Amino acid sequence: VEHVGTTFAVMVEDLDAALRRAVEHGAKIKVPPVRPSARAGYLAEIEDPEGNSMMLWEPSPAWEPDEWAKRIGYQRK
Repeated sequence: VEHVGTTFAVMVEDLDAALRRAVEHGAKIKVPPVRPSARAGYLAEIEDPEGNSMMLWEPSPAWEPDEWAKRIGYQRK
């Protein structure tokens, strides 16, 4: 079955704790925590009881939000 829809990511401080809370509320872990790169931190994908997917992201301490914002042209108001 092909996935149709939007998957979004939510930044969390503690990925393990966020996954525990999600599972306690009926979510399923679709992709366990992975570390694509040292700078990226850790990602996991969950599915809520209605079938909606969401990525949870715990950034690495090396991640610099202001540097990232400059690269994508984001300016704080």
